[in-house]
Amino acid sequence: MSAAVTLLVVLITLAAGGWGSSGKAAEGSATSARGFRVGCSGVSCDGRDPGQELCGVQPQTLLHIQTPTGVGLEIRYNPLCRAAWARVWNAADGDRLTLATPGRPTQSVSVAGLGKRDPFIYTDLIAASGKATRLQACVTSPGPDDPAQCYSVSPP
Repeated sequence: MSAAVTLLVVLITLAAGGWGSSGKAAEGSATSARGFRVGCSGVSCDGRDPGQELCGVQPQTLLHIQTPTGVGLEIRYNPLCRAAWARVWNAADGDRLTLATPGRPTQSVSVAGLGKRDPFIYTDLIAASGKATRLQACVTSPGPDDPAQCYSVSPP
């Protein structure tokens, strides 16, 4: 299911009062004051899909930039999940996106088959909390003369 479809389902369900009506949070999930539940929180999010875990609902955009090669890049963060992910658009087949933070497994994805996917290509989640944490996203092209384009930011 695409991130857009997942978001639509979430919004319709929330409008109908479906999620959070029991008041109990599932183990390993975080709940807001309204009872909305995400599927993971903190280190339990490492390596998981932000759309499937509902971390893509109302995220904060920590970085929004267009690289010198024209690739759009964002680092996004959801405080309920205490996790971040990076996404790109206008990337070329063969480009690689990575997101890293000290002490956590690096998350990466290669751009391939753009006609079959969302216009956004994104990494899996990586646990991130606290201003001392630095998140670094890099876009790397397969050519030997194309250096990695890396950008860093801290979560709120």
